[in-house]
Amino acid sequence: MSRQVAKNGECLEIIKKSKFIGFCYPINSANEAKSIIADMEIKYRKANHVCWAYRVFDSNNILGYSSDAGEPGGSAGPPILSAIEGRKLINTLCLVVRYFGGIKLGVGGLIRAYRGVAAKVLDESGIKIKKPISELTLITPQKYYSNVMSLFGKYELEFEQNYRAEDIIINIKIEKSLVEKFKTEFYPLPEIEIK
Repeated sequence: MSRQVAKNGECLEIIKKSKFIGFCYPINSANEAKSIIADMEIKYRKANHVCWAYRVFDSNNILGYSSDAGEPGGSAGPPILSAIEGRKLINTLCLVVRYFGGIKLGVGGLIRAYRGVAAKVLDESGIKIKKPISELTLITPQKYYSNVMSLFGKYELEFEQNYRAEDIIINIKIEKSLVEKFKTEFYPLPEIEIK
């Protein structure tokens, strides 16, 4: 099971005359995060800083990346990343754009500001829990097609069908915890094969 922000988010905080704008995005890869970051750096090129962090699941590892974007080392990117990690989120990108208001916050103040804005935008966006998915292939004679479709209605499935002369091949994505129960639905129909 994994946790990810449920939707894109945006929030604004004014801290000692500096304007902090927080953004978050559900992402599927590091490349997607990098693309959004590049777009935001262009969109907010007049801002003093566009700091960011993201965590992704890649090659069976959870990896975290961050950037202070010119703020003192460790005062922006790592606090944003800690807000993501503290909520146990993955495949999530969070950016905080800062327009300097003329009052220095100091390293401690920057850490609190960046972590606080990141926490606020992440919390406002909500959390989506993604359960592990299994992929199955079901092969059914055409005469059982309506039976199969009515059984599919009991489950939240994603599926694709490939019709052949003698049968139908259906590729299914189903929540891993439901696989065994799903398979038992088809035991009364012995000609159906599930792999």
